[in-house]
Amino acid sequence: MYGRGYSRSGLQSIKRVTLKLDEHHGELHAAPAALIVNEKLPSIFRCKPFPLRLSLSNSNCYLVDKGLMLGNAHGNRLVLWDNPDQGGVTLHSQLRNGQIAWAGRDQDRQTLFVVWANGTHASHTVMRFDLRDYAMLENSVLMLQSDSLQFSVDGSTLIVCDGKLQQIQAWDIANGEMIDALTVRQTGLCNSFQDRSGNWFAAHFNGLGFEVLPVSFHPQRGSSEIIFLMAAPNRDGFIAVTRSGRLLHSKGSDTKIQIANNEDILAECITVLGDNRWIVFGTSTGSFVVEVNDDGTAGNCTPFSAANPRQTNPTLASGVGQNRNWIVQKTYRNRFHRIALYNGCLILLRNQRAFILQNSNKTLNWVASPLVFSEPLRVEAHFQHDNKFEKEVGFRLEFARQNQMEAVLDSRGLLHLRSQNSLLTELTLTINDGLASGWTSDGRWFGSAYHCGPNAISSSNEIDSDILQPLLKQFSGGLH
Repeated sequence: MYGRGYSRSGLQSIKRVTLKLDEHHGELHAAPAALIVNEKLPSIFRCKPFPLRLSLSNSNCYLVDKGLMLGNAHGNRLVLWDNPDQGGVTLHSQLRNGQIAWAGRDQDRQTLFVVWANGTHASHTVMRFDLRDYAMLENSVLMLQSDSLQFSVDGSTLIVCDGKLQQIQAWDIANGEMIDALTVRQTGLCNSFQDRSGNWFAAHFNGLGFEVLPVSFHPQRGSSEIIFLMAAPNRDGFIAVTRSGRLLHSKGSDTKIQIANNEDILAECITVLGDNRWIVFGTSTGSFVVEVNDDGTAGNCTPFSAANPRQTNPTLASGVGQNRNWIVQKTYRNRFHRIALYNGCLILLRNQRAFILQNSNKTLNWVASPLVFSEPLRVEAHFQHDNKFEKEVGFRLEFARQNQMEAVLDSRGLLHLRSQNSLLTELTLTINDGLASGWTSDGRWFGSAYHCGPNAISSSNEIDSDILQPLLKQFSGGLH
């Protein structure tokens, strides 16, 4: 008997039948079959960076710049958003337990530095990525003992300002060694410091050691004591922060940060997020974040949730969190009990609901439906969870195997299909309402640019006929 069901794709015609669960109940607890290929996981897991861009709505975010955001996702994955209309690029699939401590770009803005605080350990993992192809260029572990650290970049060298030791240090991240250190009275950001006479200087690292040059500003009133110094966001000059809450640019501009009650800024509670774009500071009544405009003037100032910015990981909090709306998020489905075939369509089932992959109008679309089957499904397999793989990759994986074909359900909202037959191409599908996107092991992308990025997109009809249908034929036992 025919019926109809609604989905986000509109009204769909479907078949109505009844499922006899008792005939398959004993299979639910059966041990999973042995892996059918030599490699542990589908080939997409060995691609760096991961070929598909994904939505990660539950990740903790770190705003590097107006057009660049990092996320610490479940499983300690490092994800980069560089386009507001596309998903995130997975830069690193599994870091040690920890969080993003700092991120910024070098002078040519083509290289991204990320400092990852390794949980409760004093060590920090430092990585450098090429933003053109997202390849990791270097990484190392630095032993940084202090909890009062500022980071910046000078060329390809990581500069660490240690407020507790009152040092500016240059680190070579290729081998994880400190190259040089400069002891100072008080540190700012971007290799800047104050001498015993109260004058501010910038220290440039020339590859062998630090070169020091003075940084001067127009004469200011006594109430405008400078307590912090950093490079301007566009690297054109320097910006000073005064105790009275003014931003002074070395080129002459002077703007007031709009702080409630005109409170003074505490010198010991000031830090910077990302590419010198947001200054986080504390007053006697709370903490705030102010955006620094391209011309070095003060932008909007909003409350910040951290009580002490220096002792808090600089991920986005209430003050800057509104900028997460900059990226478009998608919702995935990632929990199913079985995979099956019915009338030539791939079906994922959970309880009394089905998610059907249909080729309509030359596109592959997922359609949700409360299907009830009147006869047992003859071609189906149950997903089985394997803990050892979860520990290896950092997220949940479930396996279903039938007729020398394997389906891997990925908790990131992906379905991986592969066959023991080496002539069949592996396929990965995103499991989201509506248009399905994906990647094939022969290097093709299809579906939405949100998941495929700037890569050339093949037609879904081509992927269906060339890759999906042979895999489904293998699953049904019709291909030997």
